[in-house]
Amino acid sequence: MATTRREYLQALDKHQRPIEAAFLSAVMMAVRRASIAEVEAGVAAYSVDRVLMSAALSSAVLSLTMEAIRTAYIAGGTMEAPVARIVFDIRNPRAEAWLADHSSDLVTRIDNAQRGAVRLALEAGMELGRNPRQTALDIVGRVGATGRRSGGILGLTDQQAQFVVNARRELLSGEPEQMANYFTRTRREQRFDGVVRTAMQESRPVKAADIDRITSRYSDRLLQTRGNNIARTESLSALSAGREQALQQAIREGVVEQQFVTREWDDTGDGRTRDSHRAMGGQKRGAGEPFQSPTGALMMHPGDTSLGAGAEDVINCRCHEKIKIDFIGQAAARIRNESLFSFS
Repeated sequence: MATTRREYLQALDKHQRPIEAAFLSAVMMAVRRASIAEVEAGVAAYSVDRVLMSAALSSAVLSLTMEAIRTAYIAGGTMEAPVARIVFDIRNPRAEAWLADHSSDLVTRIDNAQRGAVRLALEAGMELGRNPRQTALDIVGRVGATGRRSGGILGLTDQQAQFVVNARRELLSGEPEQMANYFTRTRREQRFDGVVRTAMQESRPVKAADIDRITSRYSDRLLQTRGNNIARTESLSALSAGREQALQQAIREGVVEQQFVTREWDDTGDGRTRDSHRAMGGQKRGAGEPFQSPTGALMMHPGDTSLGAGAEDVINCRCHEKIKIDFIGQAAARIRNESLFSFS
């Protein structure tokens, strides 16, 4: 029996949580390992590389995240294997190659994002007249009441880091119109709203210590969003790729013949479905043929980036791929071929 959308979404939810937890744990590990003195020296030298020598989400730090993604990939292959009538082989060279390539690509994307975030923090620190120590703490976070360091920009995308920089700039401005924009930030901590309103009424900047607390909490919430986005995207990509790999293993083993496979894009059809993927609903392809998004992107399965699909087609996608194998038609064709051969 083919994997249903419900079973697929349940598997996504199951594997999303450990990926998210592993990523957030990796950020905490990077922050704990960071030397404030070394980060400060990197800020003083205006060097992204020096900052990240001490505070970086390296492949070693991200190893548990990669292991959680690997587990989701195996689950996808194991889910599809009974349908394809095989035993999924995770040691297959093609399966191992996908895991290696995907892990390398994810580490590169995270590294590029943190480099962009740190660069923005350095630029903002200089623009706002913050000393190297203050900027270093903006990057790695400050020690709170719990005794743990939090509220930095490590782990954020460069866009999210820009949100934090903009929020600090608004609160420092002392201009009510600029400060009012802070209230449009959906990830802000609303318990600080009264502090900002008081400063607006008095046409003055928010106090520096309050800004540190406000932007730190804002950054923490953005990090939670980042972890959730990574988990959703990576769980779908790994689960779908595992299913695709199981199908390809069945074809290579001769259990399934390629011409008897039909694959169909199944959009979730809810309010969160992007227009391009809703338009793809019902699109059918044979084995080994890519789906095409209205954006022009080609994807072997939902969440696939191997053919160049960008973030607009993979981030937070929850589409499902229906895979149908016509074993009856395949058996009939084999019988016909055997009959023809016997009379030839």
